Amino acid sequence: MLNSFLNVISPPKAISLLGCLFLLLTTGTFSQAQTNTTWALVMEKPNQFVEQLWESKSYFPDREIDNHYRNGFIIDKVEYGNGRWVVVLNKPSVSTPQIWRYKMVYPSQEIQEFYDKGYVISSLTFGNGRWVLVMNKSVNYIPQVWRTRSYFPQAEIDELYQQGFIIKELTYGNGKWAVVMEKPSTHIPQVWRSSANFPKEEIQEFYNQGYLISSLVYGRGQWVVVLDKPNIRKEQVWRTRSYFPDREIQELYDQNYIIKDIFY
Repeated sequence: MLNSFLNVISPPKAISLLGCLFLLLTTGTFSQAQTNTTWALVMEKPNQFVEQLWESKSYFPDREIDNHYRNGFIIDKVEYGNGRWVVVLNKPSVSTPQIWRYKMVYPSQEIQEFYDKGYVISSLTFGNGRWVLVMNKSVNYIPQVWRTRSYFPQAEIDELYQQGFIIKELTYGNGKWAVVMEKPSTHIPQVWRSSANFPKEEIQEFYNQGYLISSLVYGRGQWVVVLDKPNIRKEQVWRTRSYFPDREIQELYDQNYIIKDIFY
């Protein structure tokens, strides 16, 4: 049975699956009036040690990010919720050039400019009236495509998945869905599900088939969860809280977990 506040997942042995993307989007009209009041935290045990830290501020922590970058840390995840910015940073074993932009308008020009220079999108989010873009310099070429739509781009996601692309980033802000998809060198099975409530049943369904959470997003009254089926399985936990789960993060850090993602 799932516990709505703590879920520990040890993926089962692999089973046979259809090699396609399952699509399910709740029908009906999205409610603009609905708001989310839930923090969702996903943490996992890495196969190798990863040095990680995080910042939580009422303001966007640009100075803190710059200081950490000088010490070898790069941004892994940015999220905004309930009046606070959360930035998760990792220290890679090899120095990785990274740029980030904090903008009122969707950063389409910046994405194209740095993609042409060999950077790829690693994080894209919207919060408190600002878009935050993070891009890393890629050693090997990674094909990426990005779309923004006023509607959920179900058909485009499906079409690109059939071409070998998977969802890298999915976010909602300022009246639009933004999706980033990339084409890995080897196929990674991926599914996504949409639900008006936090999709714990959908998560459990695919956990039982060897999938792990890749991304979660809340927009226009809907939760959307994206799950990947990795070649190397990891132990993953997730928690939901009405408050920011800083205590839970520390408890799991002490058990050698790191933040995979955090959502509001």
